[in-house]
Amino acid sequence: MGINVVWQDESGAPLARCDAIYDERLGRAVAPERSHCLQYIGPTDDATFNQAQLPRLVRELEEVASGLGHLPESRQRQFRTVLEFVRGCVGVHTYVRFVGD
Repeated sequence: MGINVVWQDESGAPLARCDAIYDERLGRAVAPERSHCLQYIGPTDDATFNQAQLPRLVRELEEVASGLGHLPESRQRQFRTVLEFVRGCVGVHTYVRFVGD
């Protein structure tokens, strides 16, 4: 099951939507003791990250991306699209939201 990723302003209005879907199963590759952000992303709830949390979220996504070599190129590309989208979500009073069902 995939999770949509949206960049939002402080009132929750979307600024941009990621073209790819986040596969939360891949985020589980980060050990729980090192997962300060990815552990909260799941298929049934929303997870919102502020600008102070964004660098940590990017580091955790980068850790996952570094271990995707065993997956088909299309899944690697999809994950990297999400990573690049999140990297670009920089702005005062903006948030990255992973939208579950």
